[in-house]
Amino acid sequence: MLRRSRLAFLVGVCLFWASFGFSKGTFRVLSYNVENYWDQDPENTREAWKTFRNTLPKSDRDELGQRFVQYTDYSSQLSNWYEPDVQEAKVRNVLKVIHMANKPELIAFQEIESAGNRSQVFEPGSPLRDGLEAMGYTHFVLGPQAENNPTSVTTAFASTIPLNSLASVNVVHEDRYSTSARDIQVVEIRDGDQRMLIFNNHWKSKAGGVKASEPVRIQSAHLLAARIAEERESEPLTRVLVVGDLNASYFEKPLLELNTTGDETRMLGRKTSTLYNLWFELPEENRWENSFDGERQVLSHMLLSDSFYHEQGFQYVDGSFTVLGQKGDEAKVLLAPDGRPFRWQVKKEAYRAQHLGQGYSDHLPLMASFRVSNTGSSSRKVKLSRPSQEGEISEPKRSVMDVVDLCSSKEMKELDDVDFSDAAHWLGKCVRITGDYPLLGEDNRNANFIRLSVRSKSDHLDLALVMTRSYDGRPNVDDSRVSLEEALKAQSYRSRSPGHPRSNKCFTRKVLRGAGGNLRKVVGRLGFYDGAMAVYVPSREEKHIVLEDLPATKRNACPWDK
Repeated sequence: MLRRSRLAFLVGVCLFWASFGFSKGTFRVLSYNVENYWDQDPENTREAWKTFRNTLPKSDRDELGQRFVQYTDYSSQLSNWYEPDVQEAKVRNVLKVIHMANKPELIAFQEIESAGNRSQVFEPGSPLRDGLEAMGYTHFVLGPQAENNPTSVTTAFASTIPLNSLASVNVVHEDRYSTSARDIQVVEIRDGDQRMLIFNNHWKSKAGGVKASEPVRIQSAHLLAARIAEERESEPLTRVLVVGDLNASYFEKPLLELNTTGDETRMLGRKTSTLYNLWFELPEENRWENSFDGERQVLSHMLLSDSFYHEQGFQYVDGSFTVLGQKGDEAKVLLAPDGRPFRWQVKKEAYRAQHLGQGYSDHLPLMASFRVSNTGSSSRKVKLSRPSQEGEISEPKRSVMDVVDLCSSKEMKELDDVDFSDAAHWLGKCVRITGDYPLLGEDNRNANFIRLSVRSKSDHLDLALVMTRSYDGRPNVDDSRVSLEEALKAQSYRSRSPGHPRSNKCFTRKVLRGAGGNLRKVVGRLGFYDGAMAVYVPSREEKHIVLEDLPATKRNACPWDK
């Protein structure tokens, strides 16, 4: 029996859907992990967790121990999140991304505070809802989590198209109090007798190790596949769109267990349970929306059922899949100087999280277009001129490394020409600093910094020194002495600490850390590192950085010719 209530499907809503008629022809779906959007109530997550704990027998409460769903970075005692200007900055940046996407008709969010289904993120008068309503969004649905599965964050929808919320797919692993095996949100769109379901996912992350966490993602895949089969058995022509952060790449086991394909021609034949992964619309080098240890990767997805390829009804607009921020003006905003997504900046100071009001997310948004066709036959499939035919899914033979936007002489600014009073004036700028600056270091900082007397909000400015590719242990490809082939051959160094001697990771951790030495010259692009203002240096070549009077431990670290 289907786990969804037809009682909620009111006649008035049906009429509204029918009258809506998708008159614009094409509508777009954006999927975006916003990286932890918490609401304005500092206590509702804490209270929801206490309520849940009190329903458990003592043995289960003892098993939980100190486990808690409130992220400390969003605690009222340990963060500044509840200062209005901080939340306003987060809302402003979320809305900026939506504007850059040209206000898609439907948005699927991930990492929205759950608070035991009492999150105020979409309550009337909340900052995010007010901003979205001003942009024309009228329908808001927070992803409900089952009472037996309280989680820190959940999924959500904002839409200009009427949505009917269906029962979620309940995901409870044998570690039933994981707080991160999130239920899968389900909404329905109808146009007359045409039906489209959207499954909004945020599967368990790889924190704690890929192998240890993978069974939960595989279980999510199996539960999702079962629900899709159930829905399509009830209404065979139901269109199924799976979106969200699956925390697995297209070639990894959880996606394969979900029965995904890169061969679009399989969508054009007889009915199949296989889902087409829209990443295969793009060449291998463009299949990324996230970065880890210097390598661009895939965690978020858009998957289609074959029913989108019928001549009549909801259709996928072939070739419309895109990743916002990979290139162009959007990349200048959504990517950091080291080529990774410019994530929301939080500075840790004595166990307190200081939100800086800068950054967006550690994921780039995905978007695809759809339409409703009233011509042709509902029993026939469309014909595509150039369908993807990547049959066997495998890991790319060549890794996709982060791309660093090197400074050109044309855009270079001297220190006195940079206005440091506001990030809007300096963020992303290329700067050259020369002089005699002691390399300063503190125990709570992961990089050396220099103290500058410049135009800023205080009488001095601390500027961190950090190498690009500081998380990549392979030889630095931005150094003129290193070839791409040399870097790729040293793949085993990628996640190793401190990395290959020719890597920027080694230089950041062994040379640009701890007091000692002086800076004579640095050339790089301005950004943030661990919540601190920083200059990103592309290589240790003298044209980029000159250090003097280094202590022996630094001078002998990361030898180039080792």
